[in-house]
Amino acid sequence: MPDSPGVAAGRQRVAREKPTSKKELASLRERFQNTLHLCAHLYRDLSLRDDLRMVVNAVRPYLAEYSTVLSALKESQD
Repeated sequence: MPDSPGVAAGRQRVAREKPTSKKELASLRERFQNTLHLCAHLYRDLSLRDDLRMVVNAVRPYLAEYSTVLSALKESQD
């Protein structure tokens, strides 16, 4: 099903605003009240959501291992 004109325009606007440097992200962030509003704005982009899901799934095993190592280190210090 094709997007409505408003949805298509919103996607184009978000796509144009994808920052590629820290400076661009800072200038984009200045237009929002806080970080939560910026995140909500960026989260509207479906491709960014897909990228984020891929990163989360790729990192999950490393996070589990990191947590295990930290727990073991904490137990050995006690």
